[in-house]
Amino acid sequence: MRYVEGQVWEYRTRRGEERSFVKIQRIEADSQTNAPIFHVSVSGLRGPHGKSLSHAPVSQKTLDLSVTRLSNDKIYFPAADEGIAEWKQANGGVYSITLAEIVEAADFNPNV
Repeated sequence: MRYVEGQVWEYRTRRGEERSFVKIQRIEADSQTNAPIFHVSVSGLRGPHGKSLSHAPVSQKTLDLSVTRLSNDKIYFPAADEGIAEWKQANGGVYSITLAEIVEAADFNPNV
């Protein structure tokens, strides 16, 4: 598999966030489809709701459309455990849009 837990990637960011990165925090299989679910965090944002997004559950399509190359930069990422637990309790869905689109949505709704 191309994606592994703990990897940090550069991705196609929004304008002005070129030093933003995404980290794959956890990978698990969807209980119904067995498709991989990637729990990611995004750091280096400039949005009104902070400099990071601690948790977003995304599909492989999202990563394939978004990431550009692995990074060796040492970046701080918030823990995703709390967000993952809340997502599981709510039987949450999985994003299939780009990471930039997810970040944009989070700017308008900090509960994303």
